[in-house]
Amino acid sequence: MARHAYLNAVIESRPIFYSNFEGNDYKISAKIDEHVRLIDPIPELYGEFLTRACADMVELSGALNIEEVLTNMKNGKWTFLFRPDGSFESNAF
Repeated sequence: MARHAYLNAVIESRPIFYSNFEGNDYKISAKIDEHVRLIDPIPELYGEFLTRACADMVELSGALNIEEVLTNMKNGKWTFLFRPDGSFESNAF
């Protein structure tokens, strides 16, 4: 959820949606660029989304380093589902 919210927030070339009537039909369409462009990464913005989504779970985890985890999450330095090399972490958290 946090990753999707972040990616939505950093889309530079947003689609333009519009609607019209074609005869008796109501049609919703979109004008979309050929390639999606994103603004430069903002780790702290991702961290804010992740912290809002996961802070309660971290606090309830009983981990010894809760403050460290929350600080690094908020700074966008830590994530739960992916390792630094981008591979999926099957035993996350």
